[in-house]
This record gives sequence, structure tokens and C-alpha cells, in this order.
Amino acid sequence: MIEVSYSHNKDGEGELVEKTTSITTYQELCDIIDSYPWDTELALFEKSGVGGGITVVCGDVKQQFASYLLIPIETDKALLNIDIVFKPGFLTIFGRKATSTDLGEVSIADAKSKLKELFDHSITSLYQKYK
Repeated sequence: MIEVSYSHNKDGEGELVEKTTSITTYQELCDIIDSYPWDTELALFEKSGVGGGITVVCGDVKQQFASYLLIPIETDKALLNIDIVFKPGFLTIFGRKATSTDLGEVSIADAKSKLKELFDHSITSLYQKYK
């Protein structure tokens, strides 16, 4: 199961609203991304300095997980950051095996392609790919 959290401004007021949902298919994720108010978020961020984004997490955040963060920067572009924890380690520092990758600016189509990895690969293989 994959958890998707997304925040966006409420009714153009500059107040962020957080929503979280669990999904099981790639199509559900694409539907969330496609319905996200990209243009509105960009305009409100420029106006108020407060903006939203989409976080997609696969796995258990206390054990082994992969987290993808999308932050809107243009109508069809976002910043994409990937964090993968393969082994949390003792006290989250000793023996920890984790990686963080900043893919920078990507189109929404490219972001969707990267997010498909969560449905096609294990966390172990994603860790090996991005470490």
C-alpha cells in the first residue's frame, strides 16, 4: 500500500490544507497528480509565500521506505526529491543505510514516470538504484 499526502491552499486564502489517502494502483496516483491545483498553488505561493506539494510514501516510515516529494514550480513542472531508507539503524544513526536524491526540475509527465517505480520495484532495488 502507498500513502499519498498532499497540501494545497484552501479556497485561495493562503491557508494550507493537508489531505492523506492510501492507494493501491498507479492510476489512482496519476488521478491525484492530475487533479492537483498546480496553477492555483503557484499563484498563491508567489502571492503569500506559502505553497503545497505532494508526498508519496511506500513502506513503513519507522523501518524501510521510499518517499517521493513533488513541489510545484511551474504549471507543468515540479521539483522532485527522493528519500529511501533501506535500514533505519540503531537510534537512526548507527548502521543506517539511506539515500537522498534531488532530481531537480522535472515535468509532471517525468515525475509520474519516476513515481511508477514505486509500483514496479522493491524498496531494496530502489535503494540500489539511487545510492
